[in-house]
Amino acid sequence: MKAITTYNEAISELITAVNALDQAHSMLKDLDLHNYVTSGYSYHHLNVKDAVNIADSLLRALQDVRCPDCDTPMAESEDCLSGCCPEVLAA
Repeated sequence: MKAITTYNEAISELITAVNALDQAHSMLKDLDLHNYVTSGYSYHHLNVKDAVNIADSLLRALQDVRCPDCDTPMAESEDCLSGCCPEVLAA
């Protein structure tokens, strides 16, 4: 499987996760339970809305990731995603 295909599938899975978490949050709000469902994480207590925001931030970060060697957007470079950055290979 090409790296770009795997990358696009990861984006798709994160979009699905964000949408599912957002839907769960809306449903819990309908039941007025959204502020009662929390989880301890390190020193923080997270609720469902926090989970939506975290997943959304991860999605945006993945969409914005750039090759550390040539600064090309990773979503545009099969070579960089495969660990074969042309700039590194040319050096």
